[in-house]
Amino acid sequence: MNESLEQIIRRKIQYLPPEHQEEVLSFIEFLEEGHCLIEGHLCEIINRFYQRQKIAQAFLKLPCHFGGKTIIPDISVFRCDRIPVISSGENYQELTIYPDWSIEILSLQQNPTKILGNLLYSSEYGTELGWLIDPVEATVLVVLPEQRVQLLQGEAKLPVLPGIDLNLTVDQVLDWSIIEY
Repeated sequence: MNESLEQIIRRKIQYLPPEHQEEVLSFIEFLEEGHCLIEGHLCEIINRFYQRQKIAQAFLKLPCHFGGKTIIPDISVFRCDRIPVISSGENYQELTIYPDWSIEILSLQQNPTKILGNLLYSSEYGTELGWLIDPVEATVLVVLPEQRVQLLQGEAKLPVLPGIDLNLTVDQVLDWSIIEY
């Protein structure tokens, strides 16, 4: 059986008292909100640094079709010289090239093996950098050229595409999942 963490949790909480079931479901919702916050902040920061210098552009949930397969990373980053030109006023619906940098933020509904498989697939076709951000484990699994994988956590500096001085640590990225009131 290939269940996501959320499916396993929902199956098992039926044995808890109702008040504890509510706590677990609230925690699941909290994690999902954090996923969206990380996506938004990270895409904004990447675009602020890379777009200003016309180096690259980050897209949220943009389908990328290459090598006979379509993947939809949470964030895909393309060097500006690789982005096809489209008519003014149009939006990108899909690109038929691999991203230069692919970022996934693991949610409870996702199977980590499948997501890592997509990052490795992208790497095989030319993606220079992949991140698998795991908010629950407070880690980032980095996929480097030649499908080398590195596990980072805490104050470890995250690798980014060459050409810009963007300094991010695992803790900084994960802190974006915290909602401040």
